[in-house]
Amino acid sequence: MENVFCSGFMGNTLEVLKLRDNINKVALAAIIVYVLLGLLNLSFIRMLFQGIVLSPSEIAKSLPHMLFTIISVSFRIAIIYTPLKVVTQVLRILMEMEFRSRKAG
Repeated sequence: MENVFCSGFMGNTLEVLKLRDNINKVALAAIIVYVLLGLLNLSFIRMLFQGIVLSPSEIAKSLPHMLFTIISVSFRIAIIYTPLKVVTQVLRILMEMEFRSRKAG
């Protein structure tokens, strides 16, 4: 009876592995999106794309904004990436527990 509950709860092992891979893909996609959004937020980068050359003093004036954007993007990535990685680790642990319970039973 116990094995039926475990297999019904966890589902197929291949499905769990596929879910874990999909979560990793989502984490990578989130990192890419947040980095691109952070780059688009920087006026320095936008002006480079428009062909406007900034003087060193203008670059120095935009440094605090650049620093804030880099810190903001880093926090956003950490807030998204960390929980997704925790979920993948929990899935791995649960899968291992299920495998060991089937082996013992």
